[in-house]
Amino acid sequence: MSKMVVDRGHIESLSFSDLVTLADEYGLDVPEDLDRQFLIAEIIDVLHDAENDGDEMKVSSAVSEGEAALPKNYNETQISAVLENPAWVFVFWNLSESSKLMLKKRACSLSLRICSYESREQVENGEKPVSAYEIQNLSSAQEQHVLLNTECRFITIELVYANSSTGSVLACTPVVEIPEGAEYLNTVHPGSEPDFSEIIRLSGMEDVLTDQYENHRQSFA
Repeated sequence: MSKMVVDRGHIESLSFSDLVTLADEYGLDVPEDLDRQFLIAEIIDVLHDAENDGDEMKVSSAVSEGEAALPKNYNETQISAVLENPAWVFVFWNLSESSKLMLKKRACSLSLRICSYESREQVENGEKPVSAYEIQNLSSAQEQHVLLNTECRFITIELVYANSSTGSVLACTPVVEIPEGAEYLNTVHPGSEPDFSEIIRLSGMEDVLTDQYENHRQSFA
C-alpha cells in the first residue's frame, strides 16, 4: 500500500488551531504559550517517527502538482468568533501576506474592537455601535478568549490596526447574538437578596451564584 504524503508547506500554512488539532491526533501535549514554529517542528518530527515505524504516512518537503490542496482561507485576512457562553467569546484570525507586510512597513499594532448593538438591524444598516472597547496586546497565536463587557445582545468584533498617524479595520466578524438570561440573574449582586421561587432554590442556583462570585467575580457597581 502506498504511503499518504503530508506536505511540509501545507502543515506550515495551517492556522494555530488546526495545528493544535493535528498535534492532538498524534498525542502531543500543547501548552497554551507554545511557539507556533516549535509546534510545527514537533508535528513534523512525529510524522517522521511514524514513517520510520512503518505508518502509512510520510512527510514531503516538495509539493507535487495537484497533490496538496491549500486551505480555503489560505492567505486571506479574516476574523471569526465563537460564543463560549454569555460572558466569554473565543476569537481567532488570519493575516494575509500583504497585510503582514503592510503592518510591518507602517509599524502598526493590532487590537480587537468589541462593538455592541441593540439589534441586528443596526449592524446591517451600518449604524454606529451603542458602545465599543478595544483589547490590545493580542496573542501571537492569533487566537484569544475575550471576556465580554456589554449589556447589548448583539456584537461584532473588529480586527483593527493603528499607529501614531493612521488606523483602520482589517476584518470584522459576522454578528454574534448573546443569549438573554433571566432578569433576576442579570441584576443580582453580592449582598442582595433575590426573591427566588422555591423551585429555583431547590435547583441549587444560590450555590452556583455563590461559587461564581467567590471564584470568578468581577467588579460590581
